[in-house]
Amino acid sequence: MIGLPVGSEIYFRNDQNFTARTTDNKNQVEYNGQTFAISALAIKLYKEQVNKKQRTLNGYLYFYYDNKRPWDLRPDQQIEIQ
Repeated sequence: MIGLPVGSEIYFRNDQNFTARTTDNKNQVEYNGQTFAISALAIKLYKEQVNKKQRTLNGYLYFYYDNKRPWDLRPDQQIEIQ
């Protein structure tokens, strides 16, 4: 997963009641024993939490790891200021 080690625990919308684990270096996560693409799981959990169907979501923007979104941990976002 973008910048996260395999096996990292991530939280949906920074709510530790909804946790998943990364299962590869791309976009797969495990939630309740099932494997999902991170965006597919974001759509599923969004619907459960908000009771609103959403056709597309970028899962990297809806999950958190160590209080940061995986999207923000991408290597191209890690610019050193000198």
